[in-house]
Amino acid sequence: MPRTIPALALGAVLLVLPACGTAHRADSASASGTSTSTTAAGPLEGTWTTNLTKADQRSYLRTLGYGRDVADAVAGADNQNIPGPHFAVEFLGHSFRMYYEPTGETWQSGTFAVHGHRLVLDDEPPVGHLLLSFRVDGDHATFSHFGSDMPDLEFMPGVPDWVPGAAMWGTSTWTRQ
Repeated sequence: MPRTIPALALGAVLLVLPACGTAHRADSASASGTSTSTTAAGPLEGTWTTNLTKADQRSYLRTLGYGRDVADAVAGADNQNIPGPHFAVEFLGHSFRMYYEPTGETWQSGTFAVHGHRLVLDDEPPVGHLLLSFRVDGDHATFSHFGSDMPDLEFMPGVPDWVPGAAMWGTSTWTRQ
């Protein structure tokens, strides 16, 4: 048994050393302005912008099957409080941040994973996981809601809490910057 512990310790050191070397190379590359690491973002890597209008939000929500009252409530100034139409989203590594472009005010942020043409956003509470499908065509991307694994929280009676977030993503085409 005494020989097993040193063998396990050696194995652990051999596993840790390559990771340390990789971290060092990535840090060196970052310092020089280049990156050698791979990212999870794939086709979404980078910054995307859109013009998000309340009329587009209402239209999108109607295509999801919600009535005028729900579309008006979600897109309404008192609920979304969207200051203007210019939004951007950054996908970097495993993190994302959606923000109002003129001021940089963050609207959504967290981590994400890409699985084929599916995007799983793990947003800060109260949104939680938002499940989107996406399509990239050159420098344009579109997103649409396909599900949520959120608890049965409601934005308003009969309307799941994820609906306002889905409306922000699916309303318009996003353009790569």
